[in-house]
Amino acid sequence: MVKILDGMDVFKINLKGIAVGNGLVSDSLLRDTNPLFAYSHGLYDDEEYANLTQECCNGRSDNCKFENSEYCLEQADGITEYLLETFYNYDLYMQCYSEGYTNTMAHVLKKKYFDENIKLAHRQQGKTRYIAKNCNLELPLSSYMNNQETRKALHIPPELPRWDMCNFTLHGQWGDFFDRETAPYYKKIVKSGVRVLLYYGDTDVICQFLSGQKFADTLGLKTMFMTI
Repeated sequence: MVKILDGMDVFKINLKGIAVGNGLVSDSLLRDTNPLFAYSHGLYDDEEYANLTQECCNGRSDNCKFENSEYCLEQADGITEYLLETFYNYDLYMQCYSEGYTNTMAHVLKKKYFDENIKLAHRQQGKTRYIAKNCNLELPLSSYMNNQETRKALHIPPELPRWDMCNFTLHGQWGDFFDRETAPYYKKIVKSGVRVLLYYGDTDVICQFLSGQKFADTLGLKTMFMTI
């Protein structure tokens, strides 16, 4: 998006706004809000959660920085691991009806998050704790997007390859270059006059709504009006 804005002088488009659904906007905020997300959905014992917030958050569960100690980081990463391994990542309350489909964005983000934020914290202990939770619930979307009538309606040239949830070749080439602390980019987009909608479903697990809510607060933008 920022590259599009930077290239407007060469290739101008009438861009009015963008919408981002359950986006990964900040690794640190996602990790720091996962324990509260788990607790608020009844997935964390009261006493254990109270002990965790007292130890790592000075008793304030809404303002935790788990990277401040190795113990707290390990606890937060353990909760993240539990969420990703146990539940269907796009709907906390929906059960997986099949296993084994790994070519999804959820699978990539889980692996990426583990590689960068969990394995590093546990490497010295020699722990390997991560097993991806994969579901086939994405298959109907893939079938729909590759339907010939759908491709025709979207004006997709027939010589282009099949649509897939995630391009592993592209991810392998560019994934390590993505900056996943994105506040400066969103501020630049808003400053350019492009309107931004950040939407988070409240049962999405992999990029849960609390991280998006906290992220929006960190942008420091003026609140024009309140909604209920």
